[in-house]
Amino acid sequence: MADMQKKIILLNAKGYNMKDEVTGKVNTGISIRYLLTDNLSPVYASSDEKGVGVAKVAVQTDEGKNIKSVPGIYNGGFSMKPKADGSVVFKLETLEFLSELELKSAAIK
Repeated sequence: MADMQKKIILLNAKGYNMKDEVTGKVNTGISIRYLLTDNLSPVYASSDEKGVGVAKVAVQTDEGKNIKSVPGIYNGGFSMKPKADGSVVFKLETLEFLSELELKSAAIK
């Protein structure tokens, strides 16, 4: 179960199936790249940074059934895991499709 829900823009999803040559264990999942926002308005975090950073995570293969359209807007379910230093890491665990992503821009003349 997710500890936190947040709308995200799913940019890319690619399945993988790799076998560890030493142990023979097969590792499968889906590699996902996403934006931690559903709004593409200009962002100016500082004078040195502009825009939204792209996050990457691996999710379980069974989450693939929830990937309906890419790019798209999804409700992401995140788990929280405390680290030894007291900080918290949020990891995308689940996806719920909300809508296709539509970009509209003025024509350049």
